[in-house]
Amino acid sequence: MRTLQIYILKAFTTVFMMTLVVFTFVLCLAVVFKITDLLARGGSTELIWAIVSSRIPEALVFSIPMGVLTGCVLVFNRLSSDGEIVAMQACGISMWRIATIPIYVAVLMTVICLHINSNVLPESHYRRSELVHRFAASPFLLFEAGSFVRDIEGLTFYIGKISETEEEDQARVQDVIIYDARVSGFVREYRADHGFIRIGRSRRWIRMTLQDVWVNPLMPDRPGPADLESCSLPPIYIGEHRRPYRRKHKDMSVAELYHSLPHIAELFPGLTGEHIRIQRMKHSVELNRRLVLSAFCLAFALLGVPLGIKGHRKESSVGIAVSLGIVFVCYLFIALAEALTRRPDVPADIIVWIPFVGAAALGGYLIQRANACR
Repeated sequence: MRTLQIYILKAFTTVFMMTLVVFTFVLCLAVVFKITDLLARGGSTELIWAIVSSRIPEALVFSIPMGVLTGCVLVFNRLSSDGEIVAMQACGISMWRIATIPIYVAVLMTVICLHINSNVLPESHYRRSELVHRFAASPFLLFEAGSFVRDIEGLTFYIGKISETEEEDQARVQDVIIYDARVSGFVREYRADHGFIRIGRSRRWIRMTLQDVWVNPLMPDRPGPADLESCSLPPIYIGEHRRPYRRKHKDMSVAELYHSLPHIAELFPGLTGEHIRIQRMKHSVELNRRLVLSAFCLAFALLGVPLGIKGHRKESSVGIAVSLGIVFVCYLFIALAEALTRRPDVPADIIVWIPFVGAAALGGYLIQRANACR
């Protein structure tokens, strides 16, 4: 049995490492375009290196589970097509025993992914974001889509989507929420469907024009909201006196995210009750997303073994296609959960666990079924 386990371990490790390298390389290709853009905008060497170094752990979080799944499918597909699985079962070896090595490796990869998700990735993301905040060649990089930004004194921004236009110094923004507290003792809230941000020539000031705007209050001496067709905010200074960069939910470790959940109102003192619930859901989804991405290694191992055995084909392209299809479906649930964070009444933090539970349960069932049919 020891010889058999070493044989499966060598075959699985070889395929896993090859697929891991390929998937990581493909996922890192996007950083090339980012670097090219930063070089064209005069980005610093320190900033470029921070982006490159942070991209590797981001890619590993996805490529390690994908490598485990693809390795299981390809290795057990070959063992099945060569009749080796039948021979093992004829000798009285159960399917669970045969799948022991990939499962052990998957548990090890789960621990490694959990460490990357909990510590390495948020720290690298923080270093990159802090450098972008400090040395950003483009002021548009200061506005992170989908998060509340409090880096400018007296202002809290939320921008759902930001995209550059044909004009180099102008960007289009959508789903905008702004709390303006630059006047002492007075807070004005803006909500707009869309608008534009324009950078001044000195690149120290920006002007923001909003369309289809809800403002509350319209004037300091006129309480109550008002609906405006368009509205231009007073010029916003983004020079040297910006606030130091503050950690966002993507910069926090798993432990920090967990401990932040009961204290969201303290972390975001300027937000209303609805937005506090949204931020709490964002933190909860981010916490559960990292745990699920790590646990996918184990679920994919359980599912990949029986899928490889049932394939009965030697073509590696079929196994890779099956693996990518499963990965796409699983990660689609995570993307859906992240999109639902704007609706805190929907349990998006539970939705992220659906693909893990489904893949693990289906994999366990198929292994047990194959074991009973021997």
